[in-house]
Amino acid sequence: VMLSHTNFDPLWESLLTGTWETNVLKVGSTVKSFTFEQGQTDIGQYWSHTGVRMDKVAITVNTTGFATAKFTVIGDATALGSATLATTLTAATAAQPFQSNGGSFKEGGSTTALVSALTLNIDNGLTANFTLGTSTLQNLSAAIMKITGSATVMFADAVIANKFLAGTSTSLEYQVTDGTNTYDFLCSKVKYTGLTKAVAGQGTVILTVPFDAL
Repeated sequence: VMLSHTNFDPLWESLLTGTWETNVLKVGSTVKSFTFEQGQTDIGQYWSHTGVRMDKVAITVNTTGFATAKFTVIGDATALGSATLATTLTAATAAQPFQSNGGSFKEGGSTTALVSALTLNIDNGLTANFTLGTSTLQNLSAAIMKITGSATVMFADAVIANKFLAGTSTSLEYQVTDGTNTYDFLCSKVKYTGLTKAVAGQGTVILTVPFDAL
């Protein structure tokens, strides 16, 4: 999906098992699940997916285009029926997609203009637990949340390279905007786990640094 203001807030709550409080969402311990329905209205058939939780997300921010998020979901059961489960329908909020242009990017708490691409991956490690005698899940269990990503930066100084070589902890924060509203992603403690240097002819020297958020 293209990220936009408020439209996917419930999905973020499910992913981080938290609750939005004064426009801030942190990792918590509150499980939130959904019922998703797909309606084939031309033939009057409706797929319902119950107990759906957000297991993973992959966020991508580039210098061109919009910021995107790919959610991976897992649920308890699926059924097919001839009637909708929905009693009322509410249209999604009309919001512009977020993009990097106009946002801000910080490394180690300082604003940087060297980042050309960022990815962020959150993985809850959900496991579907089945038992004998039923085709639906008994429950979903979660593992330790893994937060990883990668930053592509122009090699203009040795700050990031030295942090990787020394194993020094740092922080990454980036903001995307639709021109009015913003989303701000903060990984308050990260370590760079690798570094590759790309030299293409006489072009800019680019560093790619994967990271783990601690």
